Order: sequence, then structure tokens, then C-alpha cells
Amino acid sequence: MNKKGNLFSLIHSLNKSEKRYFKIFCFSQKVGKNYLRLFDTIVKQDVYDEAAIRKIFAQEKFSKQLHVTKNYLYQLILKSLRNFHHKSSPMAEVRSCIHHIELLFDRELYDHCHYEIKKAEKIAKKYELAIYLVEIAAWKRKLLLARQSRDPQLINPLIKQEAEAIQQLAQINQYWHFSTNVFDYINDTEGRLLKEDLFANSEAPTYLQGNTLHHHILYTYYVINRKPQKAYEHILLQIKGLEKHPNLVQQNPSLYISALNNQVGFLIQHQRHEEAIPLLEKIRGIAQQHSGKSQKLTVRTQLRAYNVELEVYRDTRDTSRGLHLQKEVVQFLETHRSSVPQEYYLLLWYQFAHLYFLEGQLMQSLHWVNAINSTRFPYRRGDLERYARILNLIIHLELGNNMVLRYSVDNSRRFLKKQNKIQPFEKVLLSFFSKASKSPKAQIVVLKQKLFRDLFAGTPPLVNDNILDYFDFRDWLKK
Repeated sequence: MNKKGNLFSLIHSLNKSEKRYFKIFCFSQKVGKNYLRLFDTIVKQDVYDEAAIRKIFAQEKFSKQLHVTKNYLYQLILKSLRNFHHKSSPMAEVRSCIHHIELLFDRELYDHCHYEIKKAEKIAKKYELAIYLVEIAAWKRKLLLARQSRDPQLINPLIKQEAEAIQQLAQINQYWHFSTNVFDYINDTEGRLLKEDLFANSEAPTYLQGNTLHHHILYTYYVINRKPQKAYEHILLQIKGLEKHPNLVQQNPSLYISALNNQVGFLIQHQRHEEAIPLLEKIRGIAQQHSGKSQKLTVRTQLRAYNVELEVYRDTRDTSRGLHLQKEVVQFLETHRSSVPQEYYLLLWYQFAHLYFLEGQLMQSLHWVNAINSTRFPYRRGDLERYARILNLIIHLELGNNMVLRYSVDNSRRFLKKQNKIQPFEKVLLSFFSKASKSPKAQIVVLKQKLFRDLFAGTPPLVNDNILDYFDFRDWLKK
């Protein structure tokens, strides 16, 4: 991002409560009115326009050094956010305590410092904040020395505590190394990864982050080395480990959701669809429970679960359950309109269109196809837009709209050319639809039989499994 837009993006990331608190904070700090005027001006902009800002404040002295004013306002907003969120998470609370410890220590208020250290340590241990336990142990040692205590029986346990926290951090660092580089162990016939100390000489750690990384690495390792049963064992162990730490999951639900998503993906890949459905419902429920933390993350998580469940119903041809869920999703999209990422509209609209097509409700299917084809989002999903065009042609063919089909073939050809090179199977389809639009109804059956041979008789066939994931041309042509 252009640095000039940093202040704009920070301001537009604030929610209503944060904006309101910022103004109260400015009044309490007796901040000049010009900063609030600049803040309000940027709030009203949809895109950052510095020229417009300079024009509005042309008569103000600060406009001559606007970059200085913007930087001060940026820092002021960050300070306001720190104050507003100083107890928003265990990590923020510990950081606040450590800041207090430093201030109190400098004033030689050692008793006060002692109680802040105890408070910080209690939170850091409860939420496994090893990086802060190192710093807290250092402060405990520093406080003892400041009180003129050099008793080894008091200091040695602190040194041990600090060393244990450092060791845990080192272990986490090792786990992240293997997590990042696990794909270096594809076709690991010698079991090189399993011989590493983290995996060969010890069980998974009992602390959450180490336990989660341990099982996630082994899950991924067994997936890429085609040992599905072993992989599934580790995803279940990862989930079990997470469920033993409900207070930590409460603080970071994305860890739990990610593990459940991996379980869902595994079950779907192995055709265990009915086992996946309750998990998708569970994921949506967890996301809803934590909606106060991040509305956008919550909505995205729920949308992803909805999309996967709709895809399950589509792939299993369970259109009745799919269309029942579709109504719920439409209501969800309407309720959370301001928080829905644009790409999810395209994903879900395509699912709706596909389900209605499978159900034989062609006009409803066409409604959602038209929504995709007529909406111009800044975010593009070329793959979905291409298949929406093809589905549009299929629907008009099934409806017998030959005049519309003829026009749509030419329109689709132009669109596909602009998108990218037309794929071989798309050329065959366009040729089929062009002929079909000019043929009597009795001839369509023959043309479909030829299309089936053109798409599937070759070695390899023009239409592979990846294409069939978007639309099952084989199933359509066999009807």
C-alpha cells in the first residue's frame, strides 16, 4: 500500500466503539480540534483523496506540513487503541502489567512491583504465554537483586524457571520449522521426519501450542505420504488436545476451527459426507459464539462452512437439504451484508444456481446465474464466472430458448476470449451450443451423444476431474 494511505486504512479499520472512544480520548488529552476535523474528513472518504483534504484545509497552517499532522494523528489513534484494548486479551493484559512493572520499579515501589509481577505471571501461565514468562522471570530476579537479596536458594529457582520458558520457546521454534518445511518430506520412504528428536524421542508436548503443532505436522506428513488412517489419527489427537484447553481455545478459537476444518476436509475426501455435516454445523456455532472478537473473521468462517456444506449436498445430489440450507444462507447474506467478502457472493451464488439446476428448477437456477453474470465485483473469480457462462448456455438449451442461446453463445465466446485462452473442452462446448441453437429438438439428443464422445472418449479425456468438480458434464449428458 502507498504510505500516504496508511492513515486512511487505519481509520477505516476502526469500529463504531473505537471511533467514539478516540474522540473521548482526544477531549481528555486536550488534543487540538484540527486533528479531530482531519479524522472526521477521512472517515467520510470512500477512497483516500489527499488532494481533497488539502483543498478542505487550504486555509489552515497545518496543511503546509500535512504529513506531520497525519503522522501525529496516526500515533494518537494507536495510543487510543492501546488504551481501549489494554484488557482485550491475555497478551494485552500481560503487556500492560509489564509496563506497570517497569514504571513501578523505576520509582523503587518494589512491593507494588511484586504484586504486578504475580498478576502478570498468573495470566501468562494460564494462557501459555512462554515469551512473557521469560521476561517475568527476569523481572523477578531483578526485583530480588534490587532488594539486596543474593540468596542462591531464591535466585536459582528463577534462573531454572527462565531456562524452562526459553526451552519451550526453542521447541516451538523447531516445530514451526518443521511445519513450514513439512513438504520437503514428500515420499519420505526412509521416515526422515519421524527420526527427528521432536517426533522420535518424545510424545507430543502437554502445552497447547506444542501439542497442536506436533499433531498438525504429523497429520500433514501422513497426508502427503498417502497414509490416510495415520493422518486421521493425528487430526483427532490434535482436536482432543485442543478440547483439553477450553480457556485457551476461548482466546484463540481459530486454532480449533482450523483443526475441525481439516477433519471436515478429510471426511469429504474419503466420501464420509454424513460425518462432516455435524462438524460444519459445529464450526458455525463456534464462530457465532466468538462473534464479538472479530465480526469479519466470524462471518468468513460461517460462510466457508456454508459453502462446504452446500457443496456436499450438490456432490451427493441431496438437493432437498441443499435448497433448505440455501434459504438460510440467503438470510445470512442479507443480515451480514456489510461484512461479507465479495468472493463469497460468487461462490455461494454459483452453489445456488447449481443446486436449483440439479433440482430441475431452471428459472431459479437462471436467476442466480444472471446474478453472477451481471455483477461486476472488483474481486474476480474467473473460474466461477467461466462456468456460470457455461451453465447459462445449458439452462437456455434445456428451456428451449434457441434465440437467446444463439446470442449467449457469441457473448460467452467473447467473454472467454477476454478472460484467457479458450480451453479445448470449452471450444467443443461452444461448437455444440452453436449447432444446438439452430437444430430442431429431435436433433439435440444426437448432438448430446456426439458431445459426450468428444468430451470423454479421448485418452486423456478433454474433461478431467477438476472440471467435473465445477459441473458434472457426464451426469448431465447421460440424462
